[in-house]
Amino acid sequence: MVTLAGALAVTIPAAAMAAPAPSPSSTRLMQVGAAPVLPAGARTLAVLPATAKVSGGVALKLPDSAAVTNFIAAVSNPRSAAYHHYLSRGQFASRFGPSAAAVAAVRRVLESDGLTVSGVSANRLLVSFSGSAAAVEAAFHTGLRQVALRGGGTGVATTSAVRLPASIAPDVTAVIGLNKLVREQSHATTAKTARGGAATLATGPPPPAAVRSPAPTRSRRSRTAR
Repeated sequence: MVTLAGALAVTIPAAAMAAPAPSPSSTRLMQVGAAPVLPAGARTLAVLPATAKVSGGVALKLPDSAAVTNFIAAVSNPRSAAYHHYLSRGQFASRFGPSAAAVAAVRRVLESDGLTVSGVSANRLLVSFSGSAAAVEAAFHTGLRQVALRGGGTGVATTSAVRLPASIAPDVTAVIGLNKLVREQSHATTAKTARGGAATLATGPPPPAAVRSPAPTRSRRSRTAR
């Protein structure tokens, strides 16, 4: 005869083994940014096909934005010992950029959600990714819809604000590339904008101008002599 205690001893472990482990991306979520606002006259067409390819980037926060502000003030102040002592290439990341651990954590979450990490910007402020629409929706806990704009433009927009696991959300300032609302413009302007967007996605948001070494400029005398 099977007692109640014996039955529980058998069934409870079995049930525990059958229960799926919670996904890291589905627990302790935090909202990042706000829900998109469609332009006047825009209308939703349909959901984006699940197999459509989507690419974008996770923009990370500066660990100490005040330090960057103070540095800019110093290199811009003729009375400062740091006046015109600009950073060389690569120094911004090591001095002001997000930590390697923060970047690695974001990369790990994206890859665990089935996305491909295509690169990290030199300043560590942008982690680029790509994947199917279905994978992107699951990773960022929002939907993707096709949008028709007044005047003939088309684009894509999320259905809600992006949410990320609490383990990485505090280090993220935005997820870019999911809301692509194209305004009506000439073909040449569209092509130029697309090239610029691709360059930004590849290199990441640039540091403030005062942090970078200035480009050489010609003097007025040399231009006049010519």
